[in-house]
Amino acid sequence: MGLPLVNQFLAQGYALVRILSALKIKPSTYYNWRHWQPSRQEKCRESLKPYILDVWKTFKFYGYRRIAAYSQQNRRAESI
Repeated sequence: MGLPLVNQFLAQGYALVRILSALKIKPSTYYNWRHWQPSRQEKCRESLKPYILDVWKTFKFYGYRRIAAYSQQNRRAESI
């Protein structure tokens, strides 16, 4: 979708109504995107990504079950 593009056109001085109609984006979609905040679960997942990536780089053959067992064994991450 072209939502970051909308901000670019707004900075150039175009009217929001014209931008949204040209891109065929509903105003509600734009405002929902503009005021979006990640959920608690998504924040938790994002915080775990670097740890999981480090384990995966060390043990490339590990799947999610082994990564979870490894983290519980080493107690480096509370829950995966």
